[in-house]
Amino acid sequence: MSSAGQFARAATSYWSERLPRLEKFVRAVNLEGSRFSPPIASEGDPGRHAFIAELAFEMFRSEVAGRPSTLAMAEARVSERIAALAETPTEIAEANTEERKEVHKLRKALSEFVSDHWPEKVIVNPRIAGCGKIDHAAADLLIERRPVHSPFGTELERASKLLFEVKSVERPFRAADFRQLIIYASLMSAEGGAPDAVGLVNPRRGTYFECSLDELAMDTAGTSADDLLQQIVYDISAPDLSQ
Repeated sequence: MSSAGQFARAATSYWSERLPRLEKFVRAVNLEGSRFSPPIASEGDPGRHAFIAELAFEMFRSEVAGRPSTLAMAEARVSERIAALAETPTEIAEANTEERKEVHKLRKALSEFVSDHWPEKVIVNPRIAGCGKIDHAAADLLIERRPVHSPFGTELERASKLLFEVKSVERPFRAADFRQLIIYASLMSAEGGAPDAVGLVNPRRGTYFECSLDELAMDTAGTSADDLLQQIVYDISAPDLSQ
């Protein structure tokens, strides 16, 4: 079995065949840029950025669950998870004053981004069933959005499901980020519940990407979302899939 992230980063020949327009699409997304908040500067150790991002997301998760955490509580949970994954005992220093400010800024930016999407329901780390060679996974965010009506009662937008991955990093979006979204959408489609739209959000850079699955499939693969997702599900279920 392989994780969705591993398959997104590897299998380069496979992805070149399935998504021949992806690299061009990624360049266009990063050049055009969609901003939702100012970038969050950091003068601390870059090696601590992943830990800070995890703290911010943990606090956001607790907030969505209606049980806001203190920073100390979030640190304890994140440190425990990291220790469980480490091959050797790992001790992580507590966040200093500047890092704490950074954590709260990242959490606030992510919370405001989600609020701006008129959510009826927000699911943090939605579980996604595995399929074929891809193991089950937990995505970052699933936003179930209520319909949008005009003042006259006319429905302007129907209810929809949006799947987002959070990348709190200093780099622009990469091809592997989009592949991961497409894998998640494929796994969800195998269960009969593909999202209507997908996106990436980077609270650190204050940037995001969002589009319908059909638009993403057409722009990266030249085909419909249904055809692309069905093909990927078929491929990952085949015994001779090459990576």
